[in-house]
Amino acid sequence: MFQGADLILLNGASFASWTRRVSLPRSRLVDTSAQFEDALISTESVTHSHGDGGSHSHTGTASYVWLDFNQAIQQVVTIAAALVRRAPEAEDAIGANMQALIDDLLALDTEASAIGEAAGLLRCIASHPRYQYFARAYGLEIEAVEWDALSPPSETQWQELSDVIAETQSNTFIWEAEPNAQALDRMSALGLTNVIFPPFANRPAEGDFLTVMQANLQNIRAAVGS
Repeated sequence: MFQGADLILLNGASFASWTRRVSLPRSRLVDTSAQFEDALISTESVTHSHGDGGSHSHTGTASYVWLDFNQAIQQVVTIAAALVRRAPEAEDAIGANMQALIDDLLALDTEASAIGEAAGLLRCIASHPRYQYFARAYGLEIEAVEWDALSPPSETQWQELSDVIAETQSNTFIWEAEPNAQALDRMSALGLTNVIFPPFANRPAEGDFLTVMQANLQNIRAAVGS
């Protein structure tokens, strides 16, 4: 499949680990985050566990770069340039589509910036370390735990969360996927507002990037009451 592709668009920032296990035609690879490589965020070692499966640690690069919508715009520009190189006869159409998408991303950026300004310093805890670029771009403080939103948290995880709440004085919990109702209720009992914010690592069952991010921003706005 990959060998026959005219272009292979990569997110970069170490997102696609599978690329290290296959032989790809380098002339067709496009790293869409290469233009802002100096802005990538290095992640520190985190020791965590998933349920009762034991703990482990890892380091690396924060890879959800598109959650800073200005970085997403740079990715769009890089992709459009690559498409024009492959299909110069379609340059006008590609350029028009690129500008329409940039306008939509600028609207998201404006909305996210307004939410950040209205919230002041919003301290959050996230169910997974996915939101580093969003936090940096829009002025939030987000401390991450390592939970699987689709699995019930263990009692140990709930106790660890209580410790994080006490340390950070956070009042909002960001879930990367919809958890079960019991987990939502227990989070509310701890005094945290639940926010569902899928970071869009996979194609959604419904909608697209823009509709998912618009919904995410609405959820954040409702949490901060702005």
